[in-house]
Amino acid sequence: MAVATSKEFGTAPLDIFKVMLCGGAAVKVDGADDGEEWQCRCLPALRGIGVEQEILGGVLDVLSATLLCGEIRWGEGEEAVCSTPGVLADLAELLGVEARLLE
Repeated sequence: MAVATSKEFGTAPLDIFKVMLCGGAAVKVDGADDGEEWQCRCLPALRGIGVEQEILGGVLDVLSATLLCGEIRWGEGEEAVCSTPGVLADLAELLGVEARLLE
């Protein structure tokens, strides 16, 4: 089965797995594959109950942005600087804004 990307849903050109399954503090379980679970069970189930592409794309955008916010880390001090600029750039791309506007 092909990897579903947000492009498939008419949203920002980020790979859904990069955004939603990027790791963080996720627990690794032998024999479990989150990507396969998403492709083979979650997406077909959502489509099966009639969730349209446009609505699914919007839901994935919101979920992806929310999860990315949890991956952003800030340095300490009064003038904290983002210590995960790549994640901040991904979030900015998903939201359609420049990364500097999120700092």
